Amino acid sequence: MPPATFTVAGNGQSSVSFTVPLGVAFKPESIIAQIDASGAGITTPELSIATQGGVVMATKRQSETIPAGGTGSATWALRLSDEAAAAPAGIQYGVDNVGNWLSIEATGTEPGGYSIALLADDTMSIFAANLLDILAGPVLIHSDDIELLERHLGGSFIVNSGHSLQTYDTTYEVDAVSTVKITGSSMNLQTSGGVTVNKVGAGGNVLTVNNHLGAPIFQVREDGSLHGKTGQTLIFDL
Repeated sequence: MPPATFTVAGNGQSSVSFTVPLGVAFKPESIIAQIDASGAGITTPELSIATQGGVVMATKRQSETIPAGGTGSATWALRLSDEAAAAPAGIQYGVDNVGNWLSIEATGTEPGGYSIALLADDTMSIFAANLLDILAGPVLIHSDDIELLERHLGGSFIVNSGHSLQTYDTTYEVDAVSTVKITGSSMNLQTSGGVTVNKVGAGGNVLTVNNHLGAPIFQVREDGSLHGKTGQTLIFDL
């Protein structure tokens, strides 16, 4: 006996039913529903199978929804896999957001006046295996304690500011295995408690001042002695 098709017209309600006649055995192969949600909210199609007494024996909910005010269809069939739900958009919480690359562009400001605000109640870790490049006009850092560590690759930590770099903090620590380099047209270091330069470990130069070619012109050494460029004199005339 060839398969038979039954069509049930909708009634404008949120559900429609088909009653199997008495004495008839059905082996449904598929069920398809055309859904008009033009006057409804987000709709999730669901199929229910019940006894004549109204006892529900099975239900099957679709994985995809029909948007509010839209139309769509839903199909149920044996051995028909559910369609994969679309990946959630945006940055997700409680999971590792892993992908090929990430680009964030903010075109407005939040109530505090910032375009991008990163707030961590505990600890925030930013790790770049190659290069961390921050491009901005003035860079402002407000913190009780700032610790910049360069211990992973043994390379260098570079701060290059074409405008200004300002920090408001209690403790500012830069810990680099190799080199710490601060580059700018000028550097103004202001402190109310003095400036201290400490050399960790014995031997070597404590403080060296180089000219624009990188050649040393003045040194303060471990024993407290002052050393200047040969042939030059120390002049106090400021």
